[in-house]
Amino acid sequence: YNGYVTNLQQDTSVLQGNLQNQMYSHNVVIMNLNNLNLTQVQQRNLITNLQRSVDDTSQAIQRIKNDFQNLQQVFLQAKKDTDWLKEKVQSLQTLAANNSALAKANNDTLEDMNSQLNSFTGQMENITTISQANEQNLKDLQDLHKDAENRTAIKFNQLEERFQLFETDIVNIISNISYTAHHLRTLTSNLNEVRTTCTDTLTKHTDDLTSLNNTLANIRLDSVSLRMQQDLMR
Repeated sequence: YNGYVTNLQQDTSVLQGNLQNQMYSHNVVIMNLNNLNLTQVQQRNLITNLQRSVDDTSQAIQRIKNDFQNLQQVFLQAKKDTDWLKEKVQSLQTLAANNSALAKANNDTLEDMNSQLNSFTGQMENITTISQANEQNLKDLQDLHKDAENRTAIKFNQLEERFQLFETDIVNIISNISYTAHHLRTLTSNLNEVRTTCTDTLTKHTDDLTSLNNTLANIRLDSVSLRMQQDLMR
């Protein structure tokens, strides 16, 4: 009986050591679960930052739309000004043609009416002066029209450069969002694998602890029974 009791005590010591190891493993699993919860919090923060980045992107796109609408208005106004200048140039060209025709008619009449040359000299000089003034005005308007076309071309070039910059910014933003989404999908997959592994390990350890507790209880009952038998034999 003493040898049997000694063996039982040794088995009890071994089981207690195993129980302590299982408790340590259980604590490690709990610590891993806490780390998993912390990782989930970090993931939620990352998703919040991603949502904030998407909101900022939406605002930037809205600002780009507003700038584009403003530039469209500037373009329409420039087009209206150009059309107005074209109408003025056409009017002056028509007036110059009429004046030229009138001057030609007056010259023909002057050739036919040499006797009235002196009376018509002043009138011809006035007509010539008006024609010269109209030609100068036409030249000035043509210069203004050319300057307006140059300014419009410069504005169109600036608008094209801004659109290229906006397109580059949008492409960069979309690339950043795609990279972040891919990183989140990878992180979520890894977290799910860790969670599954921890859950399986915790379940296994729980079953092992239950089995060890039952075995330890049986050993204690056997020890009590043996001690009672020893007492009776004494």
